[in-house]
Amino acid sequence: MNIIGLGSAGCNIAEMFEKYPQYNVYKLDVGLPKEKGSFALPEADSVEEYEKVPLNFRSFFRGVRKDTEVLFAAPAGYRE
Repeated sequence: MNIIGLGSAGCNIAEMFEKYPQYNVYKLDVGLPKEKGSFALPEADSVEEYEKVPLNFRSFFRGVRKDTEVLFAAPAGYRE
């Protein structure tokens, strides 16, 4: 199973799964170190500003298998 954490709260939830080998953990937040499974987002004041920033997630999510379940942990109030 893949666990994807967005923001500090989502990343904290995702980190709880890292100790179990059956989970692949991915974290997206500002200020994350450059390491496997982490994507440092640029700082922005609103969702609209994030929508204007060209981000390439292709290589970051390369390990996510299409035939595997995904748990997406995001902050309260997040809208798709």
